[in-house]
Order: sequence, then C-alpha cells, then structure tokens
Amino acid sequence: MKRKGTILLLVLILATVLAACGGEEPTPVVVVVTPGPTQPVVTMVVTPPPANPPAATEAVAPPTPPPAAGIEILEATFAHGLTDQMEPVNPGSDFQADETVYLSLKIKGRPKEGTVTARFYWNEDLIAEAGVDLADANSGLLFSIGEDTFVGYTLTHENPFPLGEGYRAEVFYNNQPLGTYAFRIAPPPEAIPSQIKSATLARGADDNYNPIDPTTTFASDETVYLVGRGDLGVDTWIQADWYIGGQLDENGTRSITVDDNYTDVGFSFSYLPEGGWPPGEHFVVLTMNGVEVGRYPFTIVSSGGAAPLDETAFWDAFPEPEDAEIVPVVEGFDLGFATAMPEPQLFDWYAAWLRDQGWQQQAPTEAMQSRPHQVWRKDGAEFFIEIQGVDDQGRTVVWFQLTDV
Repeated sequence: MKRKGTILLLVLILATVLAACGGEEPTPVVVVVTPGPTQPVVTMVVTPPPANPPAATEAVAPPTPPPAAGIEILEATFAHGLTDQMEPVNPGSDFQADETVYLSLKIKGRPKEGTVTARFYWNEDLIAEAGVDLADANSGLLFSIGEDTFVGYTLTHENPFPLGEGYRAEVFYNNQPLGTYAFRIAPPPEAIPSQIKSATLARGADDNYNPIDPTTTFASDETVYLVGRGDLGVDTWIQADWYIGGQLDENGTRSITVDDNYTDVGFSFSYLPEGGWPPGEHFVVLTMNGVEVGRYPFTIVSSGGAAPLDETAFWDAFPEPEDAEIVPVVEGFDLGFATAMPEPQLFDWYAAWLRDQGWQQQAPTEAMQSRPHQVWRKDGAEFFIEIQGVDDQGRTVVWFQLTDV
C-alpha cells in the first residue's frame, strides 16, 4: 500500500564485528562501498572483542524455517543504539517517528564466505538495503568454536517515518532468506489514543463533516463520500483507498495526517474516477496508521438509461409557500421569491419534497461558498437553491436554478 505525499530520504550504515575468544588480535579493517549516489553507504569494521562483554539483551527470535547452508542467525535484536562491537544497546522494536533504527545480528561462528544482506521495508516499499561480504571481514582469521559474528545496521532518515505497523527487515545470505524481523513506529508520548468512532458512505458532507444523504447506492457520475468522526492523536494518519471491481485505483488514494490531538473530529474522503464509475460492486478501505479499520462496499447503477428530466412538468409541480411573492432574479436563475419562512425551515421543506421526487442532494462545491445553498441532482439535471438574504420586510429571499449536467 502506498501513502501519497510521503518521501523518505534514507541512509543505511552497516558494520560487522567479530567477537573472538582468544588467538591473535585481528587488525582493524575499514571497507567503504559506494555503488552510486542513490545507494546506501556501507561501512564494515573488524575490531577486537570487548574486555567485558555486556549482559545478555532481549532479542527478536529468528523464524523457524531452516537456516541457509553455512550460516545461522542466533539473535536478531532491534535496539536504540549499538556498541562499538555492534551489540544492541537498549533493545526494543518500538521507535519514535524521527528516531534512528538499529538492528544487531548475532551470527553463529565466524563464517569465511558469503554475503549477508539486510533489506528494510515499509509494507511493500523498499526503504534501503545493504550487504557485506563475509570473506572480506574474515580474511586471514581462523574459525573457532564459540566465536560469533555481530553485524549492526543503522537506519537513519531525514523525514519522520509514518506511524504504525508494516515495517520490517528481511535478512538474506547469498540471496537465501534467513529471517524477517518486524519493528514499529510508535505514537509520541503526548498523543491521545486514536480511534474511528463512525464512518458512513454518503453523497456529500456538510461544513461540520456530517454526512449528506447517506446511501450505499450511487449513479455512475456521482462522487462517493466516506464521512466519519474519531479521536486522532498527534501524528496519526488516516487513509482511504478506493477499489473498483476489487482492484485498487491509486488515483483515488488520499491520506490525512494530524499535527495535534483532536477529540471527536470530523473527516471526509471523496472520489469520482475519471470517466465515471463502472456499474457494479466496489468498496473503499479506511486505514489508520497503516491498519485497516473499516471496509465499506457500495453499488454503482448506470445513470445512462434514465429519461431526461421534463422541465415543464418539474416547474408545474414545484411547490411554493403560501405567502411567496415573486422577485426579480439575475440571468441564469429561473425563479425567485420572498417568504416569511426562515432559512432552515425553507431548506428542510424543499429537501423533503425533492427527496420524495427522487432527487439526491450533493455536497457543496468550493465555488459556491458565498451564500447558503443546496445542490440536488436527478436524471442528468441539477437543481440549485440559494438564499440571497432578507429583504427590507425581514423576509427570506431565495432563488432557484435548474440546469443540465
């Protein structure tokens, strides 16, 4: 899964250390590999063992599949630092978004050949990778029972990592998998617990993120809205992915990241594919910090077979308040009147009639924010209601417009 608008600039530094138990002290060696400007920098160091080895640390258990021939990982430990001998300091697999990630591998014995490669991923996206040729590290050194090899990885990044699961390191020996080790980017200490309280499919959302005309059936030319509310802690991100006939349409993927703590906050996502929705069954998936929290199916029915709206019949049946007094309108509008009925009651009165006639309310557009209004659609026609204000008698002045879309 991809998250739009996220760019990770990363540097991966690798080092390997042999912890010897006797014998001639190895000579320090530094090998720097720079395959290209966009590749991670790899540093390999061979140093003497520590005089007093540190106490045992909590390790991530390697997976159960049999190891590749000739090499075995004894421990794989994420940590918040590494010693000079590449052993873990302050082990733990939870990291803050801007924190450096450290991984220590303890390899059994002192293998003399082969390449150990670590690849870091976020979901299916490769973050960085680096490999070390063990022949370079062990050249001239004798294998000794009880001596082990430590490999340390330092993953740094200029931009904060997104919160959540889906992070892992895959380790290979000569391209044979040795194990997969997961880590997590945790919320900051000041973040409140995040939760989605509600999410509804609808034909629109008002200014307070309340759903307009909730439904699971839409026409092929309608924008589909997912409207919800929740508690969102600082750095939390939510994302909507739209699936057409079971296939992800990446053009519709949108995400929202909050920079503060918000309780009972509203949100909405919307999408209309270029060329419209194909008839059939589709769905949208809502994720929070990379974890799916809801899947919402909807049905698209073809809008091409409906007969055009009969405008004469519409205006003949159009209701008006008993005290309505016709007023002039500007070019483009079809009707206007003044009435003692206040704005909320007037909108509710027409909404009830329009829904009864099969009209569907739409979300307001950005170009129509100057005055209170409603937008309705049916059979390729759009009906627009706009409150102009009040006249000198304190009556509500409203204009109406019927157009083809």
